[in-house]
Amino acid sequence: DGDKVEADPAKAAKTKVVATVLEQFKGDKQLVFKFKKRKNYKKLRGHRQNLTRVKIESVGTAKAE
Repeated sequence: DGDKVEADPAKAAKTKVVATVLEQFKGDKQLVFKFKKRKNYKKLRGHRQNLTRVKIESVGTAKAE
């Protein structure tokens, strides 16, 4: 309901979440630069994380079977 937060792992394991994947994309490029002084050692690497954007349709508890 937005006002009450429950952090019980036993209840969280039984919670049903319905979501839709909107898109899969890559994040911004992060540059990693390694450098050692006086050793002529320089490395520049780039990294782009794969990300997924989802839309949460509903959150609720699963019915007892």
